[in-house]
Amino acid sequence: MSNRNYFFYGLFTLLFVVQSVGCQTAGRQTDFIDAAIQRADDDQHGFIQLCLPVGDRRIVAGPSKIERVQRPMPPAARAFDNLYFVGNHWTHAWAITTSDGIIILDAMDNDSDAQHIIAAGLIELGLDPKTIKYVIVSHGHSDHYGGTRYLQEVSGARIVMGEIDWQMIEAKKTFTPKPNRAAPPDRDIAVVPGDSIRLGDTRVELFSSPGHTLGTISPVFTVFDQGRPHRAMLWGGSSFNFGSSRPEQLDAYIDSTRRAIDYVRREGVDILLSNHAIYDRSIDKLSAISATPDMPNPFILGSEAVSNTLQVMDYCAQATAEKWLQTHPKNPKAKQGAL
Repeated sequence: MSNRNYFFYGLFTLLFVVQSVGCQTAGRQTDFIDAAIQRADDDQHGFIQLCLPVGDRRIVAGPSKIERVQRPMPPAARAFDNLYFVGNHWTHAWAITTSDGIIILDAMDNDSDAQHIIAAGLIELGLDPKTIKYVIVSHGHSDHYGGTRYLQEVSGARIVMGEIDWQMIEAKKTFTPKPNRAAPPDRDIAVVPGDSIRLGDTRVELFSSPGHTLGTISPVFTVFDQGRPHRAMLWGGSSFNFGSSRPEQLDAYIDSTRRAIDYVRREGVDILLSNHAIYDRSIDKLSAISATPDMPNPFILGSEAVSNTLQVMDYCAQATAEKWLQTHPKNPKAKQGAL
C-alpha cells in the first residue's frame, strides 16, 4: 500500500471512530433525557429545566431571567409556621423564625433588594429585620450574597458561607461589581462539610453540595405545618453555568445529587426548596395556599418525590456531560451511573 493510501486509510478510520463515538454519546444523551422526563412526572418542580443545555426539544424553556425580573413583585408570604418567602421571580430569600431570632437563607442581588424586598417583606409579615442573627449564603454568587452588607448593618447578623466559596469571592474583591450587583461581604463564618448552625430552638444542618460552585451548601432544617414537623432541604445551587471547560465541577454536582438522595431517604426529607422560583415553583405554590388556605401544603412532597427530583437533576447533569464530551472530546468524562 502506498503512503498516500495509508494516509487516506488512516483518515477514514479516524473519521469513522469519531462518528461512532459521537453517535454513542448522542444516544446516551437521549437515554438520560428520557429517564429525566420519566422521573419528572412526579417531580412537581421545574428542575427538569436543568436539561435545557442538551438541546432536546422535549424540554420546554421557562421564562428568561429578564422576563422573570420584569414580572410584578410577588407578595411576601408564609410557607410554613416558621418559614417565610421574601423575593421576586428571579431570586429570593427564605426566613426561618426561631425562639431567638431569624435566620435568613440567601440575600438576593444587592442592598436595594435587601432593603426593599427582604427587610420590607419581613416587616409586612410582622417580623423585625433587626432580629436577624444569621444570613446563610448558599454559594458565592452575587445574586445570593448581594444583600448581606445591608442586612448586617440593620441587624448585626453573622454571614455564613462555605470555606471554598469565601476563598472564591475574596479573589473577586479586586474587580468592580457589575451594575446592580454588590461587592462581596467581608469574611465571617466559614463552614466545612458536617457543620451546622444553631439558633435558639432551631438547628440548620449545612449539607455540602459542591457543583454549581465548589463550596455550595444546602441547608436542611425542620419546618412546621400547623404544628406538624417536616424536614426541608434548600438545594443551594442548581444550574451548570460553570461551562464545559470544567467537567470536574459536573462530576462534583453528580456526586452531590447522589449523596443527597441517600441523605433524603435516610433523614426523611420531604420538602425540596430552591433559591430560584423557576425550580421549586415556590411563587405558584404560595399563590395556591393564599387562594385555598385549607388545601394540603403543596410544598410537602414526600421523601420519594424529593429523591425523584434529585435523580432528575442527576440525569440532566449526565446528559449535559455527554453533550460536553461531543464539543470537548479531550475533557475527562463525567461520572456515569445506571439508568
